[in-house]
Amino acid sequence: MAAPVALCAQTVAPSSALPVRQQVIELQKGWNAVWLEVQPVEADADKLFAGTGVEICARYVRPVTPQQFIKSPAERPFNEPGWGVWYASGREEAVVRTMETMDGSAGYLVFAKEAKRWTVTGTVKFKPVEWRHGAFTMAGFSVDEKAPPRFREFFAGAGGKVGSRIYRLVNGRWQRVEDTAMMKSGEACWIYAEGDSHYQGPLTIGVDGGVVDFGTTTGTITLAPENSSGGAQTAVAEWFPGSGAEGGLPVERVEIENVTLKVRTAPVSGALARTAAGEASLLRLRIRRDQMTGAVQTGLIRLTDESGAQWWVPVRGSR
Repeated sequence: MAAPVALCAQTVAPSSALPVRQQVIELQKGWNAVWLEVQPVEADADKLFAGTGVEICARYVRPVTPQQFIKSPAERPFNEPGWGVWYASGREEAVVRTMETMDGSAGYLVFAKEAKRWTVTGTVKFKPVEWRHGAFTMAGFSVDEKAPPRFREFFAGAGGKVGSRIYRLVNGRWQRVEDTAMMKSGEACWIYAEGDSHYQGPLTIGVDGGVVDFGTTTGTITLAPENSSGGAQTAVAEWFPGSGAEGGLPVERVEIENVTLKVRTAPVSGALARTAAGEASLLRLRIRRDQMTGAVQTGLIRLTDESGAQWWVPVRGSR
C-alpha cells in the first residue's frame, strides 16, 4: 500500500509550471545518505535546513572510483576535490562552505544532531539517473515506503550492467548491500555501473523534457512504459490532480477495445495491461480543456510496479 501523497499549491511561474508535492525523509541521528527526489521550492540550504538540526550537507558531483567513496563520512571525504559542502551558520567551518543551494534528483550526505522527520516541498520533474561506465554514482529511486522492492528485484532487468555492487550507509560507514536487502524510500546508495546503460528500474519510461506537456494544442498523449523487469508484470497508474487556486489539470484515460476498436474513456487511475518482459503497455491521456479553470494546470501520475518501485510523471496543460 503506497503512502499518502501531499500535493501543494503551485508556486512557480505558469510558463514553467510543474506539479508540487512533499517528500518525507526520515533522518537518523548522525550521518545519513539521502536521495532528494523533488526540486525544493525553497532551494536555499540555510532556509531549507532551518529547524531540522542538520549541520552538514555534502554532495559529490563527479564519477568516483571504489577508493574515493569507501571513506566514511566521519573521515570528511567532502574536504577533497569534487565535493560541494554546506555547513550550518553556527559552525566555524561555515566560512569555507562551497554549496549554498540544493537540487532535486540528487544524493547527499547529511549530518543531523538528532533524529528528525524532514518534509521537503518541491516541484516534480522526471529526470533519469545518468550512469557512468566503470564508476560509482550516488543515486536513489522512488519506492513504496511500506512495501519497497528488494535490490535484486529492482535491478533484475539490468543485465548486470548496473547494480552489481551497491553500498549503503549503515551507522556512518559504507557497507556492501546483499541483493536480498530491501530498498528504502529517500535513501541514496553508491551504485556501480559497467558498460553503456540507461537502466532506471523494472519500468522504462520516456518523458521528453521531464514533463508530459500538452501545451495549448495537443489533445492526446500516449505514455508507453516498457516492462524491463525480466518477467511478466502489471503496473498501476494513480492520478493526483494538482492543487491550488486553479485546481488540477482535467485529464482522462482513453481506451481502445482490441476487437471492436471502440473508444471509451475512464479515470487515469487504474491498472495497465499486463505485459511480458520487453513489452510496453499503453496509457493514453486526453486533456479536457473545456473543464480547465486556469491558463496552466498540472497533475502527477504515479506509476507503481508489482515489486514496489514507483515513478512520478508530471503532467502539464495550457489553454
